[in-house]
Amino acid sequence: MTEASQDRERFKAHADVIHTEKSNLEKVRLSLCEQVDNLTSENDKLKAANNELQRQRDNLEDDKEDLEREKERLFKELKRTAQVIEHLEGTNTNSKKLSTVLVIMKYRKFHEISLTTRGKNLSLV
Repeated sequence: MTEASQDRERFKAHADVIHTEKSNLEKVRLSLCEQVDNLTSENDKLKAANNELQRQRDNLEDDKEDLEREKERLFKELKRTAQVIEHLEGTNTNSKKLSTVLVIMKYRKFHEISLTTRGKNLSLV
């Protein structure tokens, strides 16, 4: 075999190796492209899920603020109602005292009239 033949065979073998490497690299590239597509798709899904979670968190924060305002409003209403009840209980107590005094006054007046009437009846008899 001549030196040119040997070079030709060596170049051919080298070309075959390069062709095989190129084919293998293309397979790796396609596999990596598929992985990138899958990861991109997964990333998009995660972004969408994250956006939904942020929306839900924002809604929950709004609900929490609404509940805090409602709690404060109810606390003020409860305090006002307690004051009204306290006032009414005081008024009720005063009304009972006044009623008692009025009953006593009527009782005394009735007895004064009754005693006066008895005295007049006795003197007429």
